Amino acid sequence: MDNERRSFKRSRNDSGEQMCRDFEKGTCFRGERCKFKHPAEENGVSKIPFCKDFRQGVCKFRECIYVHAPVVLEDEYLKTGWVPRFVLRHCLERFNLCIQYLKENGFCGKGDICKFGHAMLGLELNKADFDFTRDANHHMNIEQISRMCGLCIDFVRENCTKGEECKFKHCTPAAVGMGNEKTSWEDVRNREAENGYIRRGGLLDGPTMDGNMMGGGGGGGQMMGNMGMMG
Repeated sequence: MDNERRSFKRSRNDSGEQMCRDFEKGTCFRGERCKFKHPAEENGVSKIPFCKDFRQGVCKFRECIYVHAPVVLEDEYLKTGWVPRFVLRHCLERFNLCIQYLKENGFCGKGDICKFGHAMLGLELNKADFDFTRDANHHMNIEQISRMCGLCIDFVRENCTKGEECKFKHCTPAAVGMGNEKTSWEDVRNREAENGYIRRGGLLDGPTMDGNMMGGGGGGGQMMGNMGMMG
């Protein structure tokens, strides 16, 4: 194990011209610790890799490493930096990422000896998003979250005309656990659109996504069981 960690930390130049296969697939998050060569990066920012074959309905890999999700989810992520919990779990598990580094906005107490990958992936989440012991609200549809939190559903749909006289709550999606500070109610509504991933009963396949949506063979519940080993 010690030899493995030392080789993991070697400079990428130590391996000559051998290209990093993970980088070519968009799944290397080792940064300067990678011992293989990376081509020049335009901005040096790693992003979550989404499966293009899944979008076309032709991904046949049971253990596909890429995230299986609709375009509307990726578009919101690129706009706001927010992702639902099942995507976060997938990234932590499949890409072997350091949960502390993500939670602490780029800080890990173990530094270079950490055996997990250090990459922010363009995510903008708060610490509560990493608390896998509590229920998340963002699997709910608009009607469900409005009833639970006393929200004005007309406000959520951007057509409340009562203003301060409205007896129901007017607030942002972030205030009720439906996204971050950049998330708009339009983003939340788009999750329920025809090409979205939220339906009247919640997520497309129930509270935990199955392998067809997630990619990588297994639902969110299965991956959640291993979260204790992270970070």
